[in-house]
Amino acid sequence: MRRILSSLLFMSIFLMISATALAFPKDENGYKEFYFGEDVNDILSKYEVISVKNNDDGSVVYTIEYENNSLEQYDILAAPDIQLEFKDGKLCSINRFFIGASLKHAALSFLELAGGIENNFGKVNAIEKSDEDKTVYYIWQGDHCNIILVVGLNPLDIPEPDVELYRIFFTIWPVE
Repeated sequence: MRRILSSLLFMSIFLMISATALAFPKDENGYKEFYFGEDVNDILSKYEVISVKNNDDGSVVYTIEYENNSLEQYDILAAPDIQLEFKDGKLCSINRFFIGASLKHAALSFLELAGGIENNFGKVNAIEKSDEDKTVYYIWQGDHCNIILVVGLNPLDIPEPDVELYRIFFTIWPVE
C-alpha cells in the first residue's frame, strides 16, 4: 500500500512539473511558439486572423485562431483564440484567456497556474485585489518579461442562468 501511494505521489508531482514546463517554457522571451520581436508577417502567415484593433499608441492587436489547450490540466479551458499585440511590426505583448467552470475550480486553477508561473519565472512581485470588481491580480516582473495573471471572482454574464463561468487571463510582455 505504501509503495502504491508513493508511486501515485511521484506521478502526480511529475505530471504537475511537466504541465507547468509545457505551459510556460523557461525561454522567458514569449509564450509557446510566439517570441517577442517576431515580425508580424511571419506570425500571421501561419494563423487565421479573427479581428484587428488599432490602438491609439500606434500598436495593433490581432486576435488569431489558436486552439492550444495544453493548460487543461489546470481544470480551465483556454479560449480558441489568442491576442497578439505588435508595435512597429514586432510582437510586443500576448494575451491569453481562460474559463473556469466554477468559482472553486477557477480559484484552484488560478493558484495552480500561478504556481506554474512561479516555477518558471520566480516569486510573484505583487498581489493586488480589487474588492469593487472582485478581481485578483498576480504580477511578476522578471529580467526578460513581465506577467500579469488575473482571475475574476464574479461569474461571467452569460445567457445560461444555470451555468456559472469565471474568467482567468494573463498578459505577458518583454521588459524594456
